[in-house]
Amino acid sequence: MTRLVERVGSSRSAAVNGLRAALRDRQWVAPGGEITPDAMVRAVAAAWLRELDESDRAIRTKVTYR
Repeated sequence: MTRLVERVGSSRSAAVNGLRAALRDRQWVAPGGEITPDAMVRAVAAAWLRELDESDRAIRTKVTYR
C-alpha cells in the first residue's frame, strides 16, 4: 500500500528533516515475519520467490518473474 507523506516546516531544511523523521518513524514490521528492516535483499527475494512458487500464477509467468 502506498501512502502520501508530507511535512511542512519554517524552512526547507526543517521540512526535509521533518519528512525524514516521519518516514523513519513509519517503519512497520509484521509480528513474527521474516522480513525486517535489517533483512538482506537475498532473504526478501527468497521469501518472494517462495510465495511466487506457491501461487496459482501460470508456469510461464513464474518463469518470467524468476
